[in-house]
Amino acid sequence: MTASVHLELTGIEKAFGTTTVLRGVSLSAGAGEFIALLGPSGCGKSTLLRIVAGLEQPDSGRVVLAGTDVTGLRAAHRDMAMVFQSYALYPHLTARQNMALPLVMRRLSRWQRTPFVGRLLPGTGATLATVRTDVEDAARTLQIDALLDRKPGQMSGGQRQRVALGRALVRHPKAFLMDEPLSNLDASLRVHTRTEIVDLHRRAGVTTLYVTHDQEEALSMADRVAVMMGGRLLQIAPPEEIYRAPAHLDVACFIGSPRINLLAAHVTRDGFAEHGGQRLAADLSGQAGQAVTLAFRPEAVELYEAARPQSVAATVTRVEFLGAEALVHLSAEADGAALVVRQSPQAAQRHAAGARRHLVARDILVFGTGGGRVHRETIDTREAAHG
Repeated sequence: MTASVHLELTGIEKAFGTTTVLRGVSLSAGAGEFIALLGPSGCGKSTLLRIVAGLEQPDSGRVVLAGTDVTGLRAAHRDMAMVFQSYALYPHLTARQNMALPLVMRRLSRWQRTPFVGRLLPGTGATLATVRTDVEDAARTLQIDALLDRKPGQMSGGQRQRVALGRALVRHPKAFLMDEPLSNLDASLRVHTRTEIVDLHRRAGVTTLYVTHDQEEALSMADRVAVMMGGRLLQIAPPEEIYRAPAHLDVACFIGSPRINLLAAHVTRDGFAEHGGQRLAADLSGQAGQAVTLAFRPEAVELYEAARPQSVAATVTRVEFLGAEALVHLSAEADGAALVVRQSPQAAQRHAAGARRHLVARDILVFGTGGGRVHRETIDTREAAHG
């Protein structure tokens, strides 16, 4: 993150009737930073974006943009550009006219916008010429200059989305706000367009808040990811940290496909997390006697035919081949917990349904009964076994 804070949200609360949607959300974005707001449907991320844009007012809290408190300002006065899921293009206008509209509304007076007469007023022609230049520059950046004279009905979904992005870009706003802009595109076009958005963001250097429920989008595009659930911001961190070191069990379970493996355990008097009679994690003396949840990613597991120290006995239920990789599904013998191990297709061929295997996990995360991390460092059981 850059040193200067460009956009700051403090204690944002919002309720609709008796339903609380946002619960004290605070976050800050540096100048030119790309932050993805990630979470399941109904977690409050779109409502938060609308509050930032000025389309909704918070019940409490502040929105500060470039050092100015804009909480009470109307959307038109916040100098932010928003890109919607539905594109929100005027169907009767060409791409050029759709992109030019915010500039015309901003740069021309009401009288200058009057049909026929307005063009005769002083300064109108020169202003319209600069608008045309700015629109064409933005269109070249997005490689849609050949589409400027088409109407939305004559364009594909990806082309319409780029026109919507161009309409935002041409304003040179202080912040971009994007609300699931790729959800209406097919899978291959989403991958292509998200690359375009990242490139556009880097060239423009504008602080961006990007709402999505797609973790792949968030992890691949953002400088930092803000994970929201139940109206709360659970964690905001760089993508790798969100994946490798989630601060909350809900974050760990939401991020990653297939889902992270979970094992119920209890902490012994001497600080070991024990599952099925096996000590799987150490250095938990402060949690003695408590129940904990052990979590480890499918790729952080090794499978053995013979028992190993600190291993989990399990039975293979099925092997799922996915082309470049395979997933070995198992059931823990101690409690029937469903486990998944990611392997190469060649390695997975050694495991048939019904076979007994022993899992040795590394980088184990430990979570308490409230869901928070109780051990801040990941635990490598291969090293602990020799300690």
